[in-house]
Amino acid sequence: MKVIFETDDEQLKVLLRSTFFKELVDILNKQSQPTLRQLKTMLGEKIDKRLGQLIKHGIVQRENHRYSLGFPVLEFDERVISVWIERILSEIDEASQVVLLAKLVKRDELIYGIPSDQTFSYTHVVTNGELTILSLSQEEWVLTLPAYFNYLRTDESQQVFSEVQRLIGDVNIQYYLDQIQVILEKIDNGRKLQPSVFLESLEKFGIVDDSLVLLSPVTTEKWEPYWLEEFLQLSEGIQRAILGGVLQQLGKTSLTLIQFEEQLF
Repeated sequence: MKVIFETDDEQLKVLLRSTFFKELVDILNKQSQPTLRQLKTMLGEKIDKRLGQLIKHGIVQRENHRYSLGFPVLEFDERVISVWIERILSEIDEASQVVLLAKLVKRDELIYGIPSDQTFSYTHVVTNGELTILSLSQEEWVLTLPAYFNYLRTDESQQVFSEVQRLIGDVNIQYYLDQIQVILEKIDNGRKLQPSVFLESLEKFGIVDDSLVLLSPVTTEKWEPYWLEEFLQLSEGIQRAILGGVLQQLGKTSLTLIQFEEQLF
């Protein structure tokens, strides 16, 4: 089972990404309400504080000295997902519209589980107020610009980011986007660009190629199809499963979109 969560609590976020939590979820998903003694046998003695945090947030439940998962494990109607995938593919004019649709997905649960083999999607967004860069991917950590900066907020080590991390490190996101905005405007105006780590990073993220041709689409569009309200009535999990299926049908592991608040391109 995969666990999907959204939280601004940095301490909780670290705990939910920990090996301890993943092992605990696996135990509670497979065993019927183990006792604390049983959990300590499997996970070690020093788990009381972490268990307490999870109980406090309702992520783990304790009743009669036994423990269970406190969040739902979603079931997916594959027929509904298939119908929506076909509908979206027939309605979009270009793949980038799928990213705009993903930006509108509601967040209605703090945490929930999904089957390990469920096709799914992850959205990452960074912005400086004028320039927004969005990515949609089938896996959480892929080599896109917004995924990288969201990754820096975790304590994880993901090999996919190692090369770009050596290049730009943990540069301030606002400063970085300001520099990127200047580069994109110069490319649009056909102006000469000097080599820089910012330009090189755009190549590594797949936003431009070595000939300074933009590979990611640029838009000021705020796409809202006539069936948007119907789509947003679905649960968050179903919406993200649908978008993951759309990516799969498009043969894309990820899509990145550049969005400006004003018409610059």
